Amino acid sequence: MPDYDALKEILGKTIKGAIVKKNIKGGRPMMSVHLVFSDDTSYEIYTDYNMNFAGGLDNGDMNSVRNYAIAPVGPMENVLDVIVDET
Repeated sequence: MPDYDALKEILGKTIKGAIVKKNIKGGRPMMSVHLVFSDDTSYEIYTDYNMNFAGGLDNGDMNSVRNYAIAPVGPMENVLDVIVDET
């Protein structure tokens, strides 16, 4: 099972760059996205398949995203749901 909790480490950080990589020899992983933060740390998201990217930003708050592509449209399950404390 993936370590979804590792995503909690990036909440609140400022993204200063992003790098998308593709394995040109078809090996594993096939693609990866690296988010680079202003404190010179980075986080990698990778897959053994081709990755698709949305056409742009979507409007919506946390509740909108929680409800996106779940039944009856889904099936997608929210496996991690965390937010930066905005108070």
